[in-house]
Amino acid sequence: MSRRYRIEVVVDPSNARAGTQEVRRGLRDATDDARRMGRAITLAFAALGAAGGLAGSTRLLASFGQAMSTVEAVTNSTRGEFRELNAEGQRLGANTRFSATQAAEGMIYLARAGFDANEVLGATEGTLQLAQAGALGLGEAADIASNILQGFRLQVDQTSRVVDVLALAANSSNTDVTQLGDAMAYVAPVAAGLGLQIEETAAAIGALSNAGLQGSMAGTGLRRVLSELESPSQKSRDILASMGVTADEVRISQVGLTAALQRLAEAGIDTGQALEIFGDRGGPAFEVLASSIPDVVR
Repeated sequence: MSRRYRIEVVVDPSNARAGTQEVRRGLRDATDDARRMGRAITLAFAALGAAGGLAGSTRLLASFGQAMSTVEAVTNSTRGEFRELNAEGQRLGANTRFSATQAAEGMIYLARAGFDANEVLGATEGTLQLAQAGALGLGEAADIASNILQGFRLQVDQTSRVVDVLALAANSSNTDVTQLGDAMAYVAPVAAGLGLQIEETAAAIGALSNAGLQGSMAGTGLRRVLSELESPSQKSRDILASMGVTADEVRISQVGLTAALQRLAEAGIDTGQALEIFGDRGGPAFEVLASSIPDVVR
């Protein structure tokens, strides 16, 4: 026979209130603890960030210092010269898109190209400008700048002029700063020796580049034209004479490139004669230049 049992649970209201209050106090304490922990974590991360920034700055200073030590060694600078170089590196780092360490690296490249301390001081800013204008690495920019300055026998205070000329030629013809630098490496010493300015030389390279003769092809072609007009062979003299032209009328050092091109164009020189005078490399270059005289004059 089944039996029934009844279980009664009696809750004491005063104990229930006390328990609830205890829970609330526990929650408040936990919340306060969480807030304190959050503030502590925030401060800890802030401290780490500050330490990281300080460490980064320290590394940058160390890199600049190391680079400048190399500059000092390569330039063999005096204490006074080194102070000027150091100040210039910091100035360029503060006022250009390049860091001070990168400015120092530019100095190293120039020094290794044979520049002394004062020349490095005068050419570094222009070299950085060239690197930016031509989207070049600092080593390549320093190489191009130093080659052209030395090729045209220009002082380092003409670096900005070199940068302007290359930027204009690159922006107005089918070439770029790297190709212009390659061409100049072949023709600059000859052009300068014959009295041509960098502007006229760059314009001639630009005209050749528009016809597909770029870089070293432009440089060697132009050099061949200049050399043969300055000191023509007997064969070339005979061909010129057959057109009624004397060697003196087209000698670059006497009349300049533009006048020489105009004189030959007026005499009616044809492609066969051009190839005989200037050869396979120089002939096509002459043909392009003779048909692009306004571009060379600009």
